[in-house]
Amino acid sequence: MLPPGGSARLNGIAEQCQAANFPFSLCGELAGEPEGAILLIAMGFDSLSMNFSALHKVKWVIRRVGLKKCKQLLAQCLSAAHAKQVHRLVRDFMLEQGLGQLLYRQKDDDGKQ
Repeated sequence: MLPPGGSARLNGIAEQCQAANFPFSLCGELAGEPEGAILLIAMGFDSLSMNFSALHKVKWVIRRVGLKKCKQLLAQCLSAAHAKQVHRLVRDFMLEQGLGQLLYRQKDDDGKQ
């Protein structure tokens, strides 16, 4: 998860691109993580590049959370004091949205993950 400063820089880039009507996208591990994709979508990134293995999971999450809620989360994350606080905010958001299964791997009957 990005620290508040990194999130603010990416958000600033997105705002500048939108103001100039310039297309922009993001490629990288952050886009392939549901938690990161939620924040990137809230910033206005509408084109995310990721590994094929992450595509289904990220698509599934994006379809289940509303943009308004994502933007509210982003506002909280941008005002966070440190990365640990951002991580907690995003984790709590995922749990509130019923997406906790993506954060924690379930153990089977033998106690294996």
